[in-house]
Parts: sequence; C-alpha cells; structure tokens
Amino acid sequence: MSGQYTLSLNAISQFVGKYNEALVMATNAGIKKGLTVGLGTGIMYFVVFCTYVCGMFYGAVRVAYDRLDGHSCEGSGCYDGGRVIVVFFSIINGAMVLGRAGPSVEAISSAKAAAFDVFYAIKNPSQINPLSTKGKVLDRVHGRIQLTDVTFVYPTRPDVQVLTIFFDNRSRRDNSPCGSQRKWKEHTSFSFGKILRSNKSLDGEDLRELNVRWLRQLS
Repeated sequence: MSGQYTLSLNAISQFVGKYNEALVMATNAGIKKGLTVGLGTGIMYFVVFCTYVCGMFYGAVRVAYDRLDGHSCEGSGCYDGGRVIVVFFSIINGAMVLGRAGPSVEAISSAKAAAFDVFYAIKNPSQINPLSTKGKVLDRVHGRIQLTDVTFVYPTRPDVQVLTIFFDNRSRRDNSPCGSQRKWKEHTSFSFGKILRSNKSLDGEDLRELNVRWLRQLS
C-alpha cells in the first residue's frame, strides 16, 4: 500500500506497529546469528592459539632438553629454535591447506559425474558416421523433400510415440511449417532423431540411402 492510501485511511499507527513487530523478529534473528558466529569464531581461534601454545611449549622443552648439564647437542637429531619454528609453521600451514582443499572435493565429484556421460558417449559411437563414403550421391538436386508416416520418440520418453505425419515440400515452392508442431517438423526435417518408423526422401530417394557427408553439405 502506498503512502497516499495510508494517510487517507489514517492507518499510519497500524503499519508502524506491524513494522515494529517485523523488526523484533529480525532483531532476534540477528542476535542469534551474531552469537552463533561469534561463538564459532571464538572456538576456532581458541583451538588455533592453543595449538600455538602447545607447539611452542613442546619445542622449548625439546630445545632445553638437548642443552641439559651445559652440553650442546650436535647432529641431525638435535633441536634448536630454527628447527622448532620450521616444523611448527610447516604443520600449521599444512593443516590450513588441507582445510581449504575441502570445497574442491565437490568439484572432483562433479567432474566424475560428468565423466560418466563422456565415457558413455565414447564407448557408444553414433549410428550415423558423418565421414562415411557409403551411400548415393545425386548428380542433381531438385529439392523435393517428402516425409511419409513419420513416427518418433523423444530420448527422455522412449515409451511414448509422437504423432504420425505427412509432409511434402516441392521444389520452387515456399512451405512454412507452423502451428504447435512447427518445432517438431523442423527437428524431423533437418536432423536424424530416434525414428521408429518413417520414410524421408529427397527427390524420391530415401535419405538413409544417401551419403551423409554429401547430404549435410547441401545446406
């Protein structure tokens, strides 16, 4: 409702009350969100700082242990400040990288799902070979296209047969498929779908008997 109607009906106080009620709900939700986010962030940094404390304390103990009785430890098995820092930050950075790698697992799963369709298409080659040299090649094309008793199914609904239609496009005539079946006719005319029963011909020659590569070059 606009401000003009609100003023004309003298309903300002009612709308202000409803707005305040909505603000109370939003405020409570914001407070709960802030507490949850703050608690989660606090726990995370508490664990991080405890890790720092434990790591530094353990490193200091190892360094002090190698220098008991005033003797300096020598060799690769000895600890000093530099080695403690290197080991400590290597572990911390490695843990952080592993945590950041978590979202990438979803991408790997998506890639595996997409690869299934790709390998399925590779292992099941198309029934139509566009590079085949088999089939007839007409010396002259007049352009008469006939579709007789065409019945096909959609890949997603293989049990449902779609229509039976006849279409004759003579040479030097303009025919425009229209109506609710326009897209279906265009798909059937210019592509090789999953045809159950049909007789598609060009100048009286069955399209299945013609060379596919030559036929596609006509357009």
